Amino acid sequence: MPVMSGHHFLIRNLSQIRLDCAPLLSSSSWMNILKDRQRVILAFIILSALALRLWGVTNPLADFHEFRQTYTALFAKFFYLKGMHILSPDIGVINYLNVSEFQLYPFIVALLYKIFGLHDIIGRLVSIFFSCLSVWLLGLTVAKFFTKRAGLIASALFAILPVLVFYGRTFMLESLMIFLAISAIY
Repeated sequence: MPVMSGHHFLIRNLSQIRLDCAPLLSSSSWMNILKDRQRVILAFIILSALALRLWGVTNPLADFHEFRQTYTALFAKFFYLKGMHILSPDIGVINYLNVSEFQLYPFIVALLYKIFGLHDIIGRLVSIFFSCLSVWLLGLTVAKFFTKRAGLIASALFAILPVLVFYGRTFMLESLMIFLAISAIY
């Protein structure tokens, strides 16, 4: 067998890769990765993550990172009050140009404001929801690429990491962005 240079070896190996493009919710993909016992363990990990993130959920937005939390809450409030214009949010400031991130998280919170009323806890609950979904999806992603045991360990670590516990309950978009990033990898 002739010796190949690094470039040709890479091209040859890349041509042999088969991509699995099964949809995320197909019956043979995500839940079949884990067996029943592992599902129970994963459920326990997610419930533990939920319990950790519910601590301080009723705190006012003026706790740590109050500027960022109130800034995000401001967008959600003005979506709720001034119209659901996600591409051009109006926060009541003359000549304001939205130069921050795409306002998907405040938009989701504002949709829930329309159903449940204007309450700051809704924003925190949305963060907790996406944070717990991230725990679940990270476990499945790691189990898909490595082993099922590694997926459970990754979920457990993700569930108890203090920085992720804190940001998993703040009125900020970090938990949604982490969930979307893990979804893209999955």
